[in-house]
Amino acid sequence: MKCHSRCLRVSKSWKALLTTKDATIQALWRIQHFTHCTHAVRPGHLQKYTTYSGGQVTQLVIGDCRQFGMNWNVFRWIASSCRSLRVLKLRSPKEVSMPVSGSLGTVCVPRLTSLYLGTHAPFMAEFLYKIVAS
Repeated sequence: MKCHSRCLRVSKSWKALLTTKDATIQALWRIQHFTHCTHAVRPGHLQKYTTYSGGQVTQLVIGDCRQFGMNWNVFRWIASSCRSLRVLKLRSPKEVSMPVSGSLGTVCVPRLTSLYLGTHAPFMAEFLYKIVAS
C-alpha cells in the first residue's frame, strides 16, 4: 500500500495511469494493507483507494485501528462498500474503545472467509456475531 500511494505522487501521468478504470490496474488495488504507516491514515484514504479498485477490495489489513480512526461508521462503510472482501485483519497495539453511535445495524460481508482481530482490537460481541453470521 505504501508503494501504491507513493506512486500516485510521482507525477500526474502516473496518477492517471494508476487510477484508470482498466481491470488490470484495478487489480493492483484489491489488496490493501494499512500497516507500518508513519502518518495517520484516515478512512477517507480507504474510500478513495476502494474506488481505484473498482469497489472490489478482497483483502483489507489495518494495523492500528486507533491511528486509522476506526469507528462503527467505518465498519458499516466497509460492510456495504467492500462486498468482495475475503480477508479482514484488524489490529490495535494499544487498548482502545469504540463507542457505538446508534444501532450497529446490518453488517453483511458475504464472501468473508478469514477474520483476524488482534489482542486490543475494539470489538463487541454483537459485531462478531453479525460478521460471522453473514
